[in-house]
Amino acid sequence: MGSKKVVDVLMGANSLLNDYDVERWPLADLLNWYNDAQRAIVVRRPDASAVTNQFLCQRRALQHLPTTGIRLLDVVQNHISGRVITLMDVNILDQHDREWRNAQGIGNNDDVEHYTYDDRLPKEFYLYPVPTAGHEIEISYTVVPQEVVIADFSTDDQSIELDDVYVNPLIDYIVYKALIKDSEHSANMQVAGSMFNSFRVGLGEKLEADGASSPTMKGAN
Repeated sequence: MGSKKVVDVLMGANSLLNDYDVERWPLADLLNWYNDAQRAIVVRRPDASAVTNQFLCQRRALQHLPTTGIRLLDVVQNHISGRVITLMDVNILDQHDREWRNAQGIGNNDDVEHYTYDDRLPKEFYLYPVPTAGHEIEISYTVVPQEVVIADFSTDDQSIELDDVYVNPLIDYIVYKALIKDSEHSANMQVAGSMFNSFRVGLGEKLEADGASSPTMKGAN
């Protein structure tokens, strides 16, 4: 969670829109676009709303993320033993054992060894060997940002859910959506396009910076 207040982000967008009297774009509208901006960021940067939690397995190979999850990022380890769970090519598992998905489950004291994942099915993953019901593992996944509701904009002190590094992309997206509302003005459409490009560039530059400073990349040098 960030340290910036949601209302401060809204006022930052209001300042760029030069709507100091809050007449053309009510704060309630800006808040709706703020919620849109959160989702737009997470779609492009799943790590922006990532959590690592304990996960209770079903007694089957196929597992589904919790209802708040939208994309699996990693299956980390068996919770009790701490033994890591590694990503495995499903074709290798299939060649090794064509019936592995239908197995009856590991013993109560045994660990899950591998997982498989298909990017086309972001809310699903498979475990090998098949776990017993209630077996605990740790997984990392993207969650849906909570919808922010504000009753009184003058007193609300809710902090943004995303990290502070996403403040500028949030503002850029809100301004973009506000100007799209005034699409009858060609000048506004041009500025809207510029703001959306700034939003995309901001996220892209962060992605590039993250990659350059990643411990994985440092370890490869």
